[in-house]
Amino acid sequence: MTEDDQAKIDFVWRWMTFGGAGADDIFTTFGLRPREFYTRTAAIAGQAARSARGDEPVLWRIEHHCTVNARHYP
Repeated sequence: MTEDDQAKIDFVWRWMTFGGAGADDIFTTFGLRPREFYTRTAAIAGQAARSARGDEPVLWRIEHHCTVNARHYP
């Protein structure tokens, strides 16, 4: 996992308690639109969780959160 990938995972984890980051926070931090950010981060979290042989429940939660949030943006 790259440093940028880890930064995305950490960002989502920090904001999950609040239902996710706002579009402005995502764009300001990563320069991505929310749908693109959440889609990419879901893929990163899912790949990391599969690499850990399913032993990473936090990563599965992050993948699910990102997948759900990506659907809310055009």
